[in-house]
Amino acid sequence: MISSERYNFIPPSSENVFEKRNELLNNFVTMVRKKKANIVISTTVAGAGHLRQAIRLCRFFSSLELENRIIFVVTDRTKKRSFSISDIAFRVYPWLQKKHYRIVELLRLLMNTPLGARIIDKQVEEMAKQGEQDMMGVLENSEIFNRENPTIFIATHSMLAGASDRILKERNNPDDWVIEFVPDPWEGSDLRSMTVHPHHSNWITVLHDENTVEEYRRIRPNSKAIVAPWGTLSNAIYLERRRQLELGEIKKRKRMDVIVEFSGNYIPKYDKKIISFILANIKRISSGEIRLVIDPMHHEKSYQNFKDVLERVGLADNPNVLLLRNEIDIVEAVNRREDVLEGKNCEVNNYFKEEPFDPFAVIAKGGEVPLEDRFDMIAFCPFASVPHEVKDIIVGVKEGRAIDARQIDPSDWMDELRKLFEEERSLPIASLAILAPVLIYIAQSDSLKS
Repeated sequence: MISSERYNFIPPSSENVFEKRNELLNNFVTMVRKKKANIVISTTVAGAGHLRQAIRLCRFFSSLELENRIIFVVTDRTKKRSFSISDIAFRVYPWLQKKHYRIVELLRLLMNTPLGARIIDKQVEEMAKQGEQDMMGVLENSEIFNRENPTIFIATHSMLAGASDRILKERNNPDDWVIEFVPDPWEGSDLRSMTVHPHHSNWITVLHDENTVEEYRRIRPNSKAIVAPWGTLSNAIYLERRRQLELGEIKKRKRMDVIVEFSGNYIPKYDKKIISFILANIKRISSGEIRLVIDPMHHEKSYQNFKDVLERVGLADNPNVLLLRNEIDIVEAVNRREDVLEGKNCEVNNYFKEEPFDPFAVIAKGGEVPLEDRFDMIAFCPFASVPHEVKDIIVGVKEGRAIDARQIDPSDWMDELRKLFEEERSLPIASLAILAPVLIYIAQSDSLKS
């Protein structure tokens, strides 16, 4: 790992931080309170992934009793700009989907040209200007934000990371920091468009893995960011689950519980695959061989699709299937999803009160889910909307956290899930991204620097 020029500081290993997480978090919280620091968490509603990560951070800081320091900024300006460069190319030239390596090489060449780099950086800069307008509008009207106090800006999208960089440059406060979360193992020009070249030294960039770090340093060789390959930001509940396993507090699962998750965008083809799975396994679902929680997010069409199917095949009132009602918007949908994962959703808990619902697998399309650290939960991924989601699945498979089910017929899913349920899995820590804020404390503590 490459150190920050300013701090000569190499982020400690994830294992070291995991062991000392409580001590480091307590010191970070003390530092925030002592300095009365603002915490500005910003994101976009371009899909659920970026928003989900920001909401996870809000919930995590609230668990640390720092909710009175949080200012939450959400923009929808990225909706029409949310595709990466390779995604756009694949949509325009479908035949290139069979020649992925060729376009990656073409984009790599484009990114390496001064012209290509300038075009991409200009696009990121223009997006940052728009994000700055939204962020300043929130900060100027916030009762929490104190402009005189140090501020930690946390962004889960390059538009808001760029906006944070612009605001820091204007504030010129030596105690301000930015944490930039990059959720996917991007490469080439896509990585360039999803990251910011910081004009500020107090900068932390969290990337998925070492390969992405190498790519980042190749693309942005002059960046002074502290770069941490700490994985894709995941729910903190799974760090607690690891602790419970170490203490023997977790019992072996007896039921084959599976949560069916949906995207932030409505994907009819994905619905059809899930419906085909249900229709092929009516008796096995009815008998309780598998228990399902189907979470359609905020998509009324998806909810109605599944409601109609479950009623038609006699599973609407079956105790082994719970179809959650679609939420009113994506923010509410993401919060409910996190409640379900954390075991805090009352509807799920009441429905399965005799035997608590404890999913060993999640059915989800490509995206951040196959990259997340969900401890011993496996991601079963039968669909990908855009090319970078395909790579997310492939990387998740390589790390042992996902199954590429795109070529598996829905009628065979049940047998595949049964095999996965019976397997013993012990996966190493894949993400400490949620703990990235402690790097601010470590970077400022001479005795803790490597």
